[in-house]
Amino acid sequence: MFSRTVPIDYSQMRSDAAKISRLLSSAESVRVTAPGGTDITIGIRGRKPRKDDGDFRKMGGAGNIPSGEVYVSPALGTANGVIAFDGSIVLNEGEVVIKKPILTEVRSGYISKISGGNEADKLEASVKEGEKKARDGARKGEIKQNLAEKYAKNAWSIGELGIGLNRKARIIANMLEDEKVYGTCHFAVGTNYDGDADSLIHLDGLVSAAVDLVRKGAAAVAQLNPLDPTLGEMLDNFIAAGGKVLVCPACAKVRGYGEKDVVDGVKIQGSGAMHELIGQGAATLSF
Repeated sequence: MFSRTVPIDYSQMRSDAAKISRLLSSAESVRVTAPGGTDITIGIRGRKPRKDDGDFRKMGGAGNIPSGEVYVSPALGTANGVIAFDGSIVLNEGEVVIKKPILTEVRSGYISKISGGNEADKLEASVKEGEKKARDGARKGEIKQNLAEKYAKNAWSIGELGIGLNRKARIIANMLEDEKVYGTCHFAVGTNYDGDADSLIHLDGLVSAAVDLVRKGAAAVAQLNPLDPTLGEMLDNFIAAGGKVLVCPACAKVRGYGEKDVVDGVKIQGSGAMHELIGQGAATLSF
């Protein structure tokens, strides 16, 4: 991991981080949408974004290795919408690459419903365990009762939005790297970074980009609507009918994907190939 994600262009990363940080600093809210079904708005008025841009040139500097994210805590009670975790996620049992998207409905800053497959059940169990640990701590006299109730409630809160900026990072079920993948974002369930919504858990989950939906394994279970066929089925039908699915080479490269990693029939080709098809009269959809 480190040999791939540490020797990178830090000037580019610092520039990217500075631009995003400026945007977040001047914004009152952020809306995040993604092909997997994510559509959520969070308020960030009064919140300060933090940069993990690998700049350790000054004494006292600190950050993660690998570096590459800008993150911010949502203002309390402002997160509303749906998060479809479809990259990787931290659970009680460890970190996993998600096979079936985990749909989390969020109302006024807190998760109101979790649905999906086996991993969704495990996320709900992980949150409930965080809630239980807080109350167990109060019963044992380790945590004051009023704090324990806050910790228990905040186990269901959305504590962070992070934006990945490391162009060499890949999704490998190690959140230290996964949350840095360029073109992705992540949300944390549990404690935030501003100290006003503490909890005993902080579970990062990744929301990935369209290219991740055509990797083998993901396409077979991904659904944009509960009543729709899986994305894998739709891709198979489209390709069987003569359709062509092209993946941006740069997007594939930054995730470490090759032809063997994507669904059969999907090709990793640049815009030249798409322009050639358009010249032949093809209709296109790009996302």
